[in-house]
Amino acid sequence: MPEVNIIQQDGLDCIEIAVRPSVVPISFRGSYYWRSGSVNQELKGAALTDFLLAKSGKTWDCLVEPGATLADIDEEAIAKSKSLAAVAGRLPDVSTMTTQALLRRLRLLVDGKLTRAALVLFGKEPARYYPNAFVKIGRFAGPTATMSFQETCEGNLFQLVEQVLAQLENKFLIKPVRFEGLQRIEELEYPVAALREMLLNAFVHRDYAASMVQLRVMDDRISIWNPGELPNGLTVEMLHQEHESIPRNAVVADVCYKVGYIDSWGQGVKRMTESCAASGLEQPHIEERSGGVYVELQKVRQEEDTASGNRREDVGKASGKRRENGGDGFGLMRSKSLDDHSGDGEKNRRERALHRTKYQQFTRLESASSCGRAQGGAMGSDSK
Repeated sequence: MPEVNIIQQDGLDCIEIAVRPSVVPISFRGSYYWRSGSVNQELKGAALTDFLLAKSGKTWDCLVEPGATLADIDEEAIAKSKSLAAVAGRLPDVSTMTTQALLRRLRLLVDGKLTRAALVLFGKEPARYYPNAFVKIGRFAGPTATMSFQETCEGNLFQLVEQVLAQLENKFLIKPVRFEGLQRIEELEYPVAALREMLLNAFVHRDYAASMVQLRVMDDRISIWNPGELPNGLTVEMLHQEHESIPRNAVVADVCYKVGYIDSWGQGVKRMTESCAASGLEQPHIEERSGGVYVELQKVRQEEDTASGNRREDVGKASGKRRENGGDGFGLMRSKSLDDHSGDGEKNRRERALHRTKYQQFTRLESASSCGRAQGGAMGSDSK
């Protein structure tokens, strides 16, 4: 119950009402509210579900899934988790553990029953229980972002990480080609480390009771959207700074940490940003949108954008100079002394011959340079 006290402040009698935090959720006229700064926000839908679970010390993924049995578990995913855990070194030796023992060790089997996290991580068909537990990938082309083609990836978390990265590499993204000596090197348009962080953040922090994860590949950018807003107390601005890890799905996050997928210190965005910076890309753009989190990577590199601006500036200066001097841009001033053939003296003939020679040399160099750029552009658009 609230405490009501009469106190004096600045010579005036005041009524103080002290309300202590409650360990159980309290409703007002059937509604629940969350205090954010000086504003009361009503909790509804998924936010209310998360709030009620948090008050009981639970998250969505730790609840038991009625009807699920060990027959729903994919043994290949179990084997993969064991090999990953051995490399990560964050679990004792689990190589000889049975599937049941490992699931109990990871808090995925409670009183002989599978949790939701068990199906998300190791299920043969998670979509059987959670229809939107899949990823939709679309390729959008041109300035109007018209849909060109799309793919759907289904399966447990371990399968999805591999499937989505494989689809991006083999079908959706271009691999520009470059050479170091005689060695041909192909690299994706975006750093793999950044793409991996985007996917893992989406899978670990998404709301599995809502829509599917949506991945859009466009000519100049790639974006991912996962359902589920940021936890209360965490903002987009804080993601770019040092902040605590607040996973929506605590059990899923814990297993991903133990197999080495994540670090559980809230540094996923930092690693993504560092990976982009190392590749010359701008930092990821993140925002809350349509009840979820949207992350976007831009393809244009910083140095390319700067170089392009410098080229445009140089061309503008050169054009202005040509107009100012009445020339053609190649140092061939149409001066009256050279174009005037009325006095065809020896000096004028030598000057005209010299300028013609310079013009021919420039033309040959410009032609060779254009050819080189054309070849370079053809190789740069090669894809696997």
